[in-house]
Amino acid sequence: MLYTKHATLLTTDPVTLFKVPKGFHAVISYIFVANHAGSTNTATLYWDISVNDVSVPQVYIYDGASVAGSGNNTLGNGGGPLFVLHEEESLKVSAGSAGNIEAAVTIDLIENPSTLINFS
Repeated sequence: MLYTKHATLLTTDPVTLFKVPKGFHAVISYIFVANHAGSTNTATLYWDISVNDVSVPQVYIYDGASVAGSGNNTLGNGGGPLFVLHEEESLKVSAGSAGNIEAAVTIDLIENPSTLINFS
């Protein structure tokens, strides 16, 4: 089932956009980051796992990417998946400076099959 998850960032604290529940994986098809302030800001969006309850960034999708005032950055155009996250992995976002950054992601949340045959 398709879902869009959204967060508004007013500080520089990282925010979890979503965490994949146990028994599921999430196919990310679209990412949107907008800056509603008048000045340029930066956004960092990353795929994250937890190892012994410590956050470990895996892939920086946006790593301090510049977002112009009243501008936006997008990835994906509906043509196919961008990333697949597995159970208990998450997508986090933060702003470079306090302002009004908004982030949204469209995912397809899919229940894991009971077994994967010949996959390692």
